[in-house]
Amino acid sequence: MTQRHEKTPERLPGERDFRWRGEDVSRIEGLSDGVFALTLTLLLFSQEIPKSTGELATALSGVVPFVATCALLGMIWHGHYLFFRRFGLRDGLSAFLNAVLLLLVLVYAYPLRFLAELLWTSIVEGRHGVEEKGLIDSHGDLLMPLYAAGFAAIHAVFIWLYRHAWRQRERLQLDELERTITRQYLNANLTMTLVGVLALLLALFGQPGLAGFSFFLIGPALGILHWRYGVRRYELRQAVLSNEGRPTDPT
Repeated sequence: MTQRHEKTPERLPGERDFRWRGEDVSRIEGLSDGVFALTLTLLLFSQEIPKSTGELATALSGVVPFVATCALLGMIWHGHYLFFRRFGLRDGLSAFLNAVLLLLVLVYAYPLRFLAELLWTSIVEGRHGVEEKGLIDSHGDLLMPLYAAGFAAIHAVFIWLYRHAWRQRERLQLDELERTITRQYLNANLTMTLVGVLALLLALFGQPGLAGFSFFLIGPALGILHWRYGVRRYELRQAVLSNEGRPTDPT
């Protein structure tokens, strides 16, 4: 078993089993945070300022879709944050993949916001509200394919990033627990990419309803995956504690 690296609070600000190698905010992360903030700002101010109480009520009805969109974008940001904190990679390929990810986030944000608004309107006001607001027109069939393609593409970039880190595991001196976590997150992103591809295929073959429901596969699939890796991480943690507790051989 690869020897565990000694961890201190300064070196491990957020995780129990992973020694963070990104100790400061790089220019890659600084630019990325700015793009995420810009995306949220564009979504927030995409509508005009209300000029009457009626327009204000209409604007407030969009709070829930906006919050849902922020939550999903926040999950993407957190995945980005964890990756660069864990590995601290600043090479050319990491910068390129990061640029691709930011471009996808900018493109993905508007279909995501629109889909959230459509779902919320259909829940609150029903089909009549959707038709009254004119949310679905002759191009409505494009919505689910766009959303599924963006979802799959974003997580595919995370797969590439984690594969890039995995190939450098020796240089990064990843121990057994850290390698297990790297494989865990690589497979988690692979799972979400496959679900996105499945949804895309269903949507393209004229089954947008099934495409939407296919995203509910993510919860059980990730639950099983994280449970299996959680057991493995627990076993490795116990093995490390057992090895550290052995008496020193006097010979």
